[in-house]
Amino acid sequence: MVIDAHYHLEERMESVEKLLGHMSRYGISRVALMPPLNTPFTIDWLTMKSTGLFQRTLNSRWQKVGLRIYRSTVTNDGKYVIGTRRYPIYDKPDNENVARVMQAHPDKFLGWIAVNPCVADPIVEIEKRVGELG
Repeated sequence: MVIDAHYHLEERMESVEKLLGHMSRYGISRVALMPPLNTPFTIDWLTMKSTGLFQRTLNSRWQKVGLRIYRSTVTNDGKYVIGTRRYPIYDKPDNENVARVMQAHPDKFLGWIAVNPCVADPIVEIEKRVGELG
């Protein structure tokens, strides 16, 4: 059994039906879904190469430089930065949509609960979801 433990459910980028097709094609039995944390984005070639470079610095003698670059990917006003573009980070991730998809396909999907402790009490959301299947 193959389980993908980390998949951001973003239906503006890939429908559930398409995801199910990919799962079948590649032999993935189940997927653990989590809500998206920011608006969809694309990564161009230059950004992909520079991301690889900064990731390598995190495991080298230049780790302090890598950490500084990593910290620059989130702004103080709650934006995620990729290259020169900024994308809003969601204050309240959509756990409800993950639950809906899990209920529609209980044999295919598990779910992660995403909480933002800066916006609301995370225990309330966890207690709300704790009894849900998956």
